[in-house]
Order: sequence, then C-alpha cells, then structure tokens
Amino acid sequence: KKTIARIAISLWTRSINNATAYNISVIAASGNDGNTASIAAPGCINNVTTVGATNKDDTIASYSNTNSLVDLLAPGTSINATSVSGGYTVLSGTSMATPQVAAAFAIIGQFYYLETGLRYTPKQIENVLKARGKNITLTSGINISRISIYNATISLDNINPTVTLTSPSNGTNSNNNNQTFTCSGNDLS
Repeated sequence: KKTIARIAISLWTRSINNATAYNISVIAASGNDGNTASIAAPGCINNVTTVGATNKDDTIASYSNTNSLVDLLAPGTSINATSVSGGYTVLSGTSMATPQVAAAFAIIGQFYYLETGLRYTPKQIENVLKARGKNITLTSGINISRISIYNATISLDNINPTVTLTSPSNGTNSNNNNQTFTCSGNDLS
C-alpha cells in the first residue's frame, strides 16, 4: 500500500512540476481531518498552493487541516454549492474553500496581465494573495493569510484614474472669481 502511495505521489509531483513550469497554477484542498500536523495529498507536494478553510467569522474551521504546510485560507463553512440532483445545497469543507482560491488566482493573473502585458507565475500570484489577505493566527502561532481578492487586485492597480470635465466645457473663459466645476472620475478602487 505504501509503495502505491509513493508511486502516486511521484506521478503527481512530476505532473504538478510540469504544470507550474508552464505557469499553470495547481490549487489543492488541505483536507478535512482537523489535523494540525499533516495535510492531504496532493497539497503536501511542492509547487501546490494548499488551501485551508475558515468559518465566515474568519476563525479556522474545526475540520480544516491547518499547519505550516497550508498556503492560503478561504471561507469553507456553509457554502452554497450546486447539487448533483439539481438546484443548490449547503456544504462545508476545504474543497469549498479551494475553488475560491483558484478563482482568485485566475482574477489576479488576468488583472496583472491586462495592467502590464506580463504574466505572473503561480508563486507570484500566491505571494500577492498572501501579502494582501487577512492574517489569521493559528493556535500554534503560525499566520496564514485568508484571501482578499479586492485587496490583492487594488494592490496591482497602477493606472491613474480617468477624470472627465463635464462643466464648464473645455476652453471656457470667465472673469468670475468663483467657478463651479463638474467632473466624473473612474478608478478601479
């Protein structure tokens, strides 16, 4: 049984390393055993961004595997999800938190590309999310960042706001000491 597990980990490792070499992010759930000493495969493999779960009040979910191997946190408790039988159901788990982190990676990567014309690596995206998320401190004293897509995106916004003068029209001269200007502005934040 251990030989089969080692072979599977070896195959996963090769595939994950190939994916990240081509700027493909690999995001995995940490597992739902409430373990503070280990996490589930493939989250334990280098180059994987491993996700733990929080409750909606930003406390660590009791079921979430959380320790120094977990890279990011996202809400995972009482998440509305589509049901195989149709409609929606409410589920909890690190697999409910993981798609939120995968979406954050896609948004941050695309936003950076649109801003600069350059591509972030998976590690660079992870670092932005870590730096701009909310720090959650584990009972062990380890800090893990709960993602904030808004804060991460705003931190990358280097384009000046667009301001349009509405009134008075451009080129208007006036001898009045008091003038009223109307303008509109657009900015990401």
